[in-house]
Amino acid sequence: MVQHRFLLESVGPRKIQIMRLSARIIWLILWTVCAAEDCKGPPPRENSEILSGSWSEQLYPEGTQATYKCRPGYRTLGTIVKVCKNGKWVASNPSRICRKKPCGHPGDTPFGSFRLAVGSQFEFGAKVVYTCDDGYQLLGEIDYRECGADGWINDIPLCEVVKCLPVTELENGRIVSGAAETDQEYYFGQVVRFECNSGFKIEGHKEIHCSENGLWSNEKPRCVEILCTPPRVENGDGINVKPVYKENERYHYKCKHGYVPKERGDAVCTGSGWSSQPFCEEKRCSPPYILNGIYTPHRIIHRSDDEIRYECNYGFYPVTGSTVSKCTPTGWIPVPRCTLKPCEFPQFKYGRLYYEESLRPNFPVSIGNKYSYKCDNGFSPPSGYSWDYLRCTAQGWEPEVPCVRKCVFHYVENGDSAYWEKVYVQGQSLKVQCYNGYSLQNGQDTMTCTENGWSPPPKCIRIKTDCDVLPTVKNAIIRGKSKKSYRTGEQVTFRCQSPYQMNGSDTVTCVNSRWIGQPVCKDNSCVDPPHVPNATIVTRTKNKYLHGDRVRYECNKPLELFGQVEVMCENGIWTEKPKCRDSTGKCGPPPPIDNGDITSLSLPVYEPLSSVEYQCQKYYLLKGKKTITCRNGKWSEPPTCLHACVIPENIMESHNIILKWRHTEKIYSHSGEDIEFGCKYGYYKARDSPPFRTKCINGTINYPTCV
Repeated sequence: MVQHRFLLESVGPRKIQIMRLSARIIWLILWTVCAAEDCKGPPPRENSEILSGSWSEQLYPEGTQATYKCRPGYRTLGTIVKVCKNGKWVASNPSRICRKKPCGHPGDTPFGSFRLAVGSQFEFGAKVVYTCDDGYQLLGEIDYRECGADGWINDIPLCEVVKCLPVTELENGRIVSGAAETDQEYYFGQVVRFECNSGFKIEGHKEIHCSENGLWSNEKPRCVEILCTPPRVENGDGINVKPVYKENERYHYKCKHGYVPKERGDAVCTGSGWSSQPFCEEKRCSPPYILNGIYTPHRIIHRSDDEIRYECNYGFYPVTGSTVSKCTPTGWIPVPRCTLKPCEFPQFKYGRLYYEESLRPNFPVSIGNKYSYKCDNGFSPPSGYSWDYLRCTAQGWEPEVPCVRKCVFHYVENGDSAYWEKVYVQGQSLKVQCYNGYSLQNGQDTMTCTENGWSPPPKCIRIKTDCDVLPTVKNAIIRGKSKKSYRTGEQVTFRCQSPYQMNGSDTVTCVNSRWIGQPVCKDNSCVDPPHVPNATIVTRTKNKYLHGDRVRYECNKPLELFGQVEVMCENGIWTEKPKCRDSTGKCGPPPPIDNGDITSLSLPVYEPLSSVEYQCQKYYLLKGKKTITCRNGKWSEPPTCLHACVIPENIMESHNIILKWRHTEKIYSHSGEDIEFGCKYGYYKARDSPPFRTKCINGTINYPTCV
C-alpha cells in the first residue's frame, strides 16, 4: 500500500488525467468493434408483404436495407424499408404497413337486403350475402358478393316478386276482384274475391290471397245451391209442405186452435237458413199490475176471455168506471187502472159548458167540482130545466148523459091521440093505443124517446100475427106434431139426429108472423186420434169419437212423456197431443223474476233446448233477453223488470210544479221515458233546481223545484 501511494504521488495530477482519457478512448474503440453484428438473410416479411430483390440465406452487414411492396388486395402509403441494425432487421418507419384495400358499399338491391357474412368491414376478403323480402325471390343462383383485389366480385343480386298460378272461374259463380284476365298470374299479396250466382252460396273462403311461398292461402271455394228443409213448427203445422225449398221461397204455416204466430205466418229460405223460426204462441195475458188497486182471481197466466174484477184503494177510482177487465189477444180490455183524477175535461154531445174556453186549463179536476152547462135546441138536461150543473163524482161526470132529446107527442096515425101536446125527455116511454088490427112496428105498443126521436115512429100499421111454414133445421126433427099454422107466442122445439148435438137454443117462437130463433145441429165427433211417434194408445180405439171422449197414450221405454197423457175430442177437434222424448238434460220450472212471469203455463219438466218467454207487469220495463233456453239441465240467465215511475200529485204540489203537456198527462212512466215539467202559475224555477226535462230511471225521478 505504501509503495502504490508513493508511485502515484511521484507521477503527478496532470499525468494522471491524461492517462484516464486515453483509457476511455481505447475502451470505446474496443466496444464498437465488439458490438457491430451482421443480420441473417433473407429479411423477414408479413403475409401481406412481398420482398423486393433476390435474397439468399447469408449474413448481411450492419446498415443493409431491404425494400418491400404489398400483395394484391393490400396497399400502403410510401415505401416499406427495413435496415440491419445490431443483427436485427428494423423497420425504418414502423407506421408503414400493408393494409387491406376497401371496396366501398356493395350496393343495395330493391325488395331485399344484405349482411356481412365474412369480415367486419367492406374491405379485401369481405363477403356479403343477399336475402329477399317476404314475397320476393332471388333471380338466379348467386346470392353473394366478395371484395377482391380489384373491387367487388359478381353483380348485385336482384329480387323478383313471387307469383301464384292463375285462378279459374267458379261453377255457378264468378270472380269479383283480382286479375283482369282469367289466365293471368297473380303477384304476392294480391287478393281474389269470389261471389256466387243468385240461388247459390259460398262453401269455403270468400277470398284467398297469394302467399309468400307462391301458393294460394286457401283452396278455391265452391258455389252450392241454397236449399232449406221444412222447419219444425211449435204448436202449428205447415201448409202445402215441400221436401226442400230454394232461396226466397216461403214456408207457410198455420197455428193450432188457441195459438197465433209469434211474428208472422211464414218464413223465407235464405243463404243462412230460414229468415225466422216459425213458432206459435198461446193467446194469453200476464197478471195485470194495478197501481193502487187489487184484483181477483190470481193466476200465473190468464187465457183469452178470462175476466178479473178489481177494486181501487181508498181515494182512487177506476179510470173507465168499470171494475171488470177481460183478457183479449191485444191485452186487458179495458185496461184496469186506478186514478186520483177521475174527471177530465167534459166533452158531450148536443151541449157545452158555460165559459168552457176559459175553464179548459183547469182540467182535470177532483171529485166534488161542478160546472154549469146548457144544451142545444131540441135537447135539455135530464132535469128538464134550461140549464143545470155537471158534477164530478167517483163514477165520473153526472149526469152521465148531460143533454137528452126532447120528444113531443100529440098525434099517432091509426091510433088514439092526446088532447094536448106533451113533452117527454130521452129515455121516457109512452104506451100507444092503436086501432084494432093495428100496432106499432114489430108489434110493439110502446114508443121511447131516443137520441134520434121517437122509436118506433108514432104510426100504427096493420099487422099479421100467424106463422105458416116452419123454419128448416138441418139434421134435426121437431118434437111433437107439426101444424099448418101457428099463432103469435107459440113455440116449436127441435132435437138433433145422432151424432149431431144442439149448438145453442133448440126452440123457435112465432112473433107477429115471423119465427124467432135459429137452432143449429153440429157434428161434434172426432175421427182418428193424432199420431204420437214412439207412443202407444192404451184405450180402446173407435171409428168415431163423440164430444168429450178421451184417448190415453204411453211412451215406449226408455222415452218419457212430455205434455198431457190424454187427448180429448172437443167440438170435433182433438186437444194438443203429447210428445215422447229422451229426458236427459231436462230442466225444472223456469226461475221466477220480480214484477214479471213467463207467458206460458209453467210445466214441472222441460225437454232440452226448450225455451220460455218472460213478460213484465204493466208499466215495468224488461231488461235483458226475454227468452231463456234449457241447456244441459240448466236455464240460461233470465231478464229483470225495471220499476216504473209514479208521479203523485202531492209531490208535484210540494215542488210547485205541473206536467208541461196537459193533453198527454200521465201519472205512470216507463223506466227510461222522458218527462217534462213546468212551474205552476206565479212560480219560477229555483236557482239550483234540476232541469225541467228529466228521465224515469228504475222507479226514480229527479224532480225540479219552483219557488
